[in-house]
Amino acid sequence: MKKLSFLMLCLSFSSFAFCQGDGSSAFSSDAQWVGLSYGFFTPYKTYVSASAGSSVAGGSGSLTIKSMGPIGLSYEKGVSDKISIGGKLIFGNVTGKENISVYVPGATATYKSNLKLSYFAILFRGNYHFGNSAKFDPYGGLGLGYGSFKISADGSDGQGTNVNVSASVPSATAFTAQLGCNYYIIEKIGINAEVGLLGSFFQLGVVAKF
Repeated sequence: MKKLSFLMLCLSFSSFAFCQGDGSSAFSSDAQWVGLSYGFFTPYKTYVSASAGSSVAGGSGSLTIKSMGPIGLSYEKGVSDKISIGGKLIFGNVTGKENISVYVPGATATYKSNLKLSYFAILFRGNYHFGNSAKFDPYGGLGLGYGSFKISADGSDGQGTNVNVSASVPSATAFTAQLGCNYYIIEKIGINAEVGLLGSFFQLGVVAKF
């Protein structure tokens, strides 16, 4: 995982070194584009791992953490030679599943628990584009919008006791700061790489201009 993280960061930031070009620009004030991305290294994994990880005295077992996304859908439009505005929608979830076996006199009790965190956000974003290349379009910006989080959990102690709980934060303020770059393989289709604070620390995807 550390090697993959280092490789992604190298690929992202090495692209900025080549973002100066021959005077033509991949970004223009009349451009519009849509994007589809997938996020890596979500901080919510750490939260679910800490929350699902029980500490039953004398117990031993396993904890499995899985995540989906975040998946991002975005739209932006140029409004000046350097500025674009638009929106981004993200959604994803992280699940934790735990099984703990504890020896009690005459038997072994198995404790099971499942925890799921689901999140959703929609934001208005503004970006400043600072490149001068026909293929590379580097940018940085901020975003603000609406976020929703839901946590649900269920568990049993192996002796007939079951617990189900859920909680949600339906109207939280969502904020993001991002630094990214679009690399256009052909005139209208490109690859997007972005580091930021929206559901994950790194997003990779595709972008299409029209």
